[in-house]
This record gives sequence, C-alpha cells and structure tokens, in this order.
Amino acid sequence: RGLVIIQTLIAIEERLGDDIFKYFDWSAGTSTGSLIMAGLATGKNLREMQQTYLLLKDRVFDGIMPPYDTVQLEKFIQDQFGTGTVWEIPYPRLMISAVNSEKLPVRLEMARNYKPAKDVAPETPKEMPLWMALRRSTAAPVLFKPSEDRYIDGGIISNNPALDLMSEVHAYNRELQMSGRKKDAVRMNVLVSFGTGQIPCTVIETLSIDSNSPLQSIKTIKNLAAMFIDQATASEGAPVARSRQWADSLEVPF
Repeated sequence: RGLVIIQTLIAIEERLGDDIFKYFDWSAGTSTGSLIMAGLATGKNLREMQQTYLLLKDRVFDGIMPPYDTVQLEKFIQDQFGTGTVWEIPYPRLMISAVNSEKLPVRLEMARNYKPAKDVAPETPKEMPLWMALRRSTAAPVLFKPSEDRYIDGGIISNNPALDLMSEVHAYNRELQMSGRKKDAVRMNVLVSFGTGQIPCTVIETLSIDSNSPLQSIKTIKNLAAMFIDQATASEGAPVARSRQWADSLEVPF
C-alpha cells in the first residue's frame, strides 16, 4: 500500500518539476509512511523508494498468508537504512510513531530527531538507531511480531498522524511563547496528508445480541470487533475531517 503514496508523490513531483520533500519542514509518518519518510529524509529519491518497495514485496511479503517473517523485515530495514541514528538526520523534523503495548492503556511514542516541547514527551535517546524506530513503527499486529516484545505499529493509535503533527507544532509554539520567543514560532503554510487509498464499504448484518440465537450473537461480536479495529486504525473519515477543520481554523490549506 505504500506504493500508492510513492506513486502519488511521483505524480506531484512531475507537475512540480522539483524534489517535493525539500518543501517540507516537519514530517510525521506511521508504519509504511514512516519508511517512505525516512527513505526520503536519508537521501533516496522516489524512484529508489519505488524499487525499495518492490524488494520489500519479494523479500518480506513472500508468503501467502500472515504472519510474515519478522527476522526478514528487520534485516530488510537494516539493509536499507543502515546503522545511523534518528538524530543524524538533520532535516526536516521527523516524527516516527509507534505504540508501547507493555501496559494498559497503551501509549503512543514518537521517535524524533529534535527536542520536543517539555510537556509533550521526553527527548528521543541520541543513540536510537533509525532502523529500530522504523521496526517499531512497522510492527503491524498479526503481520509481524512486536519489536522488543512491546512495540507495535503506530497505526493502532495514529494511523493518520496529521493531528499528532499539528498538536506537536502547537505545543512547540506554546513553549516558545512562554519563554519569550514568540517571534521564533512556526507558521504552518500548508498541511499535506498522504494516504494509501480508501477501504471499500461493506454492509454490517447485525449488531444485536440475542440470547435465543447464539449464531447471531457470534456474528454481532465479530462485527463489533471489526468495527473497533476499523476505528482504532482509521486513517480517513473523522481523522481527516478533524485535521482539515483545525487547519482551516488556522487558515492553513489542507
């Protein structure tokens, strides 16, 4: 599905006549989006990322059914992104999402190449390898094993990280304002959200629990589980609408 983003970016670059990534000062990525973002931030062009994804398909997604080989995924990420740290990427400011599932409630964690506002999160360790941040972000449940036995795909909480990015910029600006540096605040000029395509609509047969019909109750539980998963990993619909309305309130094109 990441190829959808790559092809979209290629089409925009062809119209723009220039490297698109250099026009962004802040970037947030989840799961496949984090791989694309990190690839571009480390100097790959879109055609190279296209080849990377074709290799990913052949080397990692080579089975008929999940789960897929987690060792192969980890080796692939290391081969593609090397041993450098998140902090070694100078530009743009990056947010790579992952979910720490060690305790309930689970917690969204971002690997950053900059120091966030004090009340947002602790600073990402300087020695954090980029490949490890990406391994955490891409640890999709069912498809792959958790990273370090606790980190899973950031999409469980932040499948569309546009809102998290806007919240980050807001907190950053607020801290600057409180420290008397309002003139250094970040002014958003445009917010661009790249997705991986729309999920087809399907009809839900029933949501009723009937003690006289165990089969119907089982179907209901199955449908409720599907609904909860759909909303937990939603990347369109409400997350997009909220991001658009917040951007609109700031007079920022979305």
